[in-house]
Amino acid sequence: MSQESTQTGTDRAKGSTDRRSFLAGLAAVSGTAAASQGAQAAGWGRWGRGTRTNVIMMIPDGSSRAHDTAARYLRAYRDDPDAYPENIPDVELAVDRADANGYMSHFPADPNSMVTDSAAAGTAIATGAKTYNGAISVDTDREPLPTILERAGEAGYATGLVSTTQLTHATPASFAAHVEDRGMQEEIARQFVDETDVDVFLGGDRSHFRADDRDDGEDLIGRAEEQNYAYVETASELESVSEGKVLGLFSQSGHLDYYLDRANDADNTQPGLRQMTERAIDLLETRSDEGFFLLVEGGRIDHASHGNDPATVPEQLEFDRALDAAMEYARDGPRRSETLTVSASDHDTGDLGLDYGANVAAIDDLEASQGTLTSAIDAASSTSKIASVLESQAGIDDLTDDELAALEEDPSALTGADGILNDRAGLVWGSGSHTGEDVPIYAAGEHAEQFTGSIDNTDLFEVFAGVLDLDGSRRPGRSTGRGRARGRDRGR
Repeated sequence: MSQESTQTGTDRAKGSTDRRSFLAGLAAVSGTAAASQGAQAAGWGRWGRGTRTNVIMMIPDGSSRAHDTAARYLRAYRDDPDAYPENIPDVELAVDRADANGYMSHFPADPNSMVTDSAAAGTAIATGAKTYNGAISVDTDREPLPTILERAGEAGYATGLVSTTQLTHATPASFAAHVEDRGMQEEIARQFVDETDVDVFLGGDRSHFRADDRDDGEDLIGRAEEQNYAYVETASELESVSEGKVLGLFSQSGHLDYYLDRANDADNTQPGLRQMTERAIDLLETRSDEGFFLLVEGGRIDHASHGNDPATVPEQLEFDRALDAAMEYARDGPRRSETLTVSASDHDTGDLGLDYGANVAAIDDLEASQGTLTSAIDAASSTSKIASVLESQAGIDDLTDDELAALEEDPSALTGADGILNDRAGLVWGSGSHTGEDVPIYAAGEHAEQFTGSIDNTDLFEVFAGVLDLDGSRRPGRSTGRGRARGRDRGR
């Protein structure tokens, strides 16, 4: 019998009531002309001209309630190992400081799957429309859909994209590009440079922008610099930029490194997610007197979860620190600013569970992702060197003879749901892919109350459009002084 068929009438009625309540509140903030009168009646008009309006959308790609819980446990252990686990209730993550929270559905419009990928989920959030898996802001007929970031930019807001993945990966691409397949990353990069006016781009993978690496030989980095983008490749270079447009690409190819691999490599020059979030906010503040829309993705949570890697827990904690920066800005930002910060995963990955054997001390001992550890073990020339790698980088100093024999035969014995790392960390994984369960959503700042109860991922677009008043009733004008005059910086 299906879960739906066993749901009680009371549960079904409660779900319907939650949904109706959300939609009733949504009418007060919808970006449609018909809802504009309701928005004014609800008090949105007090924002008015002269008040900056900001929206920060945070996506911990692949995260779930269990990811949040695991991160909280790890934080409690790090705060005071001797008091753990009694000190767990004393730990306050950024998600715990949300003004409102609920849960969100995320199914695609795909005849082949009821479970979404990041492209369809990102498109739903960015455009308010369901589409097929793999689609980047095009509908099921492959026609372009306007995104919330594009509409905000056209209305005079500054805009930004930040991710720990490739900048042209599915989630950031969904907010500022339109292609029928997420694999068209060279075209996504071209659209970023040639067809958008996004102020801040921060992410990974220079290869899709470099003439030497692109199939068409186009120098997109050079073209961006002609449009007055400051181009940066390291954390220190990012810190040196105080205003203007920025294109930051912090890896030669592929994604930024996992948090553990970055944090424990003294030669790593990549910025962390909190640093990128703070810098993006600072830069966007200088770009428009109207305010800004910023998308921030913690994309490597998803990748670690696909690999059933315990490194996903430190990755989740890094995202929470970035969310903390956004929430701090929402509460304590400059005067004349009203900021809504929303954090919602696009889907769950890995079906993570915590059972009686959960051991956060083993996770805390990790200094590298399982991929980095596996490579080091594969390169080791003896049993003693394998043991040395795991002792120095994973805190494992009591390998059994059976574990050593397994690693000598196949280094992948370390990894995966049933590997040595998860066995010692006590993490339970039910999948190596995405799952269809609803994901948590958290909100802080103005109109956070819109995100209580049950919503769908398409609803975020309508709320954001209402917050930014994109139906035109506010009609934000162009900025003066340090603010933007859109198109002025394009340089050609």
